[in-house]
Amino acid sequence: MKKRAIILVPGFSKRVKYAAREQLVEALDHHTDGYQLTISGSAAADANEMVNIKVKSRRDHYESDIDVYEAYWGDLIPDWSLESPWQRFKRGLTLILYWATGGLFHAILDRREIPSRTIGGLLAFAFVLMLWYMTVINVLALAILGEDNTVPEWLKTALNWNPSEYAQSLEAVELAQAASDKAKAAAQEAAAALSAADDAGREAAQALADATSAASAEAAKTLEEAQDAVVPPEGLAWVGHYLVAFFASIKDWSIYIFLVGLLGLGRLEGAANIPSFLRVYLRDDPIGEDKIGVRAHTRRRVIDVLNKVYDEASGYDEVHVVAHSLGGVIAVDALAECGRDLKRTTLHTWGAMLGLLSQQDEIIEMEISKVYASEVKMNNWLDFVFKADLLGSPRPQPRVFENGQLEQDANGKLTKRLHDPIFPPTSSPPMPKRHFWDTTVHASYYRCEAVMLALVGPEDALPQAKPVPATG
Repeated sequence: MKKRAIILVPGFSKRVKYAAREQLVEALDHHTDGYQLTISGSAAADANEMVNIKVKSRRDHYESDIDVYEAYWGDLIPDWSLESPWQRFKRGLTLILYWATGGLFHAILDRREIPSRTIGGLLAFAFVLMLWYMTVINVLALAILGEDNTVPEWLKTALNWNPSEYAQSLEAVELAQAASDKAKAAAQEAAAALSAADDAGREAAQALADATSAASAEAAKTLEEAQDAVVPPEGLAWVGHYLVAFFASIKDWSIYIFLVGLLGLGRLEGAANIPSFLRVYLRDDPIGEDKIGVRAHTRRRVIDVLNKVYDEASGYDEVHVVAHSLGGVIAVDALAECGRDLKRTTLHTWGAMLGLLSQQDEIIEMEISKVYASEVKMNNWLDFVFKADLLGSPRPQPRVFENGQLEQDANGKLTKRLHDPIFPPTSSPPMPKRHFWDTTVHASYYRCEAVMLALVGPEDALPQAKPVPATG
């Protein structure tokens, strides 16, 4: 009987430890037609490092002894709910700049490896991200201006700007303009009356014309003085003026209010936290006072579990790593360091973001390239992506790297050479039944029969890469 270890690397979620493992064990128990599973212990019990499953085929004599582990990393996700409005404003701005200026959009136009459905998903996600950022701006505006849009004294001092004086000067110009227009019209009427007056009334008409003309000239002078008194905001004051006007106007945007109410603030916040964490992960930024980066931390969590099952004393013949969503990136990051132990390792990625994130940052493609270039080849890599999964992207065929850099020819130009396809192509299994408005497609891998059968069945029955034709 083969002894197999399954290590689950969950996707982005702040769930409690072992909650994802419980979901996987329950899925295996309910979505593995043709196999009898006997589960020992509670998948949810924190005291249990692993859950044991005895597998017997109902069609032949195949049996397997499986231990299910979880490489938990959900506690490393920052709690951004404690941020102040200003901190959230800064995070949103840097987040938008990071994704807008990274390699992703260049890759879409240049390499064109991202499917059109994923591009559509990115655009929808960008819209939701911008809507979230508008909400952040609104909250910041309320914190600064209050309900009555009054600019606080500290902001006036910081910007060297008094918005009330500026507004009063503009109002004075409007009043002077109205008075000037009225005086000019009166002068024109008096001039017309003078032209039409007879000899008896000419003297009085002349006096009225002179008086209205003088009044019009005085009004024009007053208007000119009011216009000269206006000092337009400059520098930071100019920025502050238009920002305050923008902040104040947001609260009156009916379409914005409608969309926020439709999607809900909770969903907007959750959607924004995913690209926020991806940015932190790809840059390997430390969180808080920790000097170790998030990427290094999460990778270590997976490597620690791998080391346990790779230990000869564990007695495992087969090691299957199951990685969902962002967990696929973390799992590849860890497996790229495992060398000789890859020989008995099979990687299952479900809706992984590998294709997407390798375009944003070359470091992900480089880690995939390490797996392909390893002297000891990984036993297998099964990549599953639903066609309707906008967050998932197929595993890319990585380019060849040398010493951490893309391969170059003798003239220093990039060769753009790809590794041979040593693993089977990405599979798009049938999706579980769902409603039209179901937004849980990305989590539906746990209900997919095909991906569950791949975890409990014999390895020789799994898809294999097609032989690479000989060249020359």
